[in-house]
Amino acid sequence: MKRVRFIKSSGTLVEKNVTKYCEQPIDQFIEMFLPDDEEYEVVDENQEADICFFSVQLEDESLLRDKEVNVFFSIENYEHWGPLRGHYKHFNKFGAYGTKKKDICISNNHSALSETPDYKIIPAIFCRIAYYQKVKEYWKQKYHVPFSQKKFILFTSRNPLNQNKMVLHQLLQNMDDVHFIDEYKELANVSCYHSEEMIKVFSQYKFIVSFENSHNPGYITEKIFNALMAQTIPIYDGAPDIDEFINKQRFIGCDKNIIQKIKFLKDNEKMYNYMIDHEAINEKYKNIKINYRRL
Repeated sequence: MKRVRFIKSSGTLVEKNVTKYCEQPIDQFIEMFLPDDEEYEVVDENQEADICFFSVQLEDESLLRDKEVNVFFSIENYEHWGPLRGHYKHFNKFGAYGTKKKDICISNNHSALSETPDYKIIPAIFCRIAYYQKVKEYWKQKYHVPFSQKKFILFTSRNPLNQNKMVLHQLLQNMDDVHFIDEYKELANVSCYHSEEMIKVFSQYKFIVSFENSHNPGYITEKIFNALMAQTIPIYDGAPDIDEFINKQRFIGCDKNIIQKIKFLKDNEKMYNYMIDHEAINEKYKNIKINYRRL
């Protein structure tokens, strides 16, 4: 049994009892970001542990212990926004590569496994795919809304950082009713990380606008996976290498033909279901496993 602790002051946002949209349940986090070949027990951050997780707000290196496996994880676009916005304390103090006391880096800014003399880099997208493969059949059976009962389209946020989102919104105005996630007040205090409440809402729509707030290789968040679990079609804009990981026949990309594709599928049940039935994960990543051992 491996003991795991989280340094809360570093911005881990991992909780046993979730009360905020941005928090992730501890059990789900462990299943997503830790290797499957061990069992884990979460301990208080002041207790001795085998593995320590910290995140983008860590400033005090003394909180990290030499005898533990120190794992820096960022589910944000750390290297992109760090120098632009200055709101990551860890970046401000240690730079893009962070403290030298880390052993593992789980990064949303990488698309491939790599290693330095001091630490191993695991792309967060690998962790998301491995988790999705574990739970996809459960969600497929849990929520299956017939095509005839699905509403048109849902935007996952109104964040203006990605201008393409607002452009798409304008183009869709005259097609059918367009909804935003903040219209569902019951989702305000549940986790955005594949909570049952969220999957249930998403399953009621034909399309989910799953736009990232920036465009960087490897930066693929929970948004598209929420849509895939809900058996709906994601409309995606973000990481330019998205189709390295996700089957391009299972989502609609943000290109010059985006409106034509949406119009074609909107009232075409046969083709819509044909697209839904495609495997979401590309073959080379279907059996990916998370491993903390050095390469």
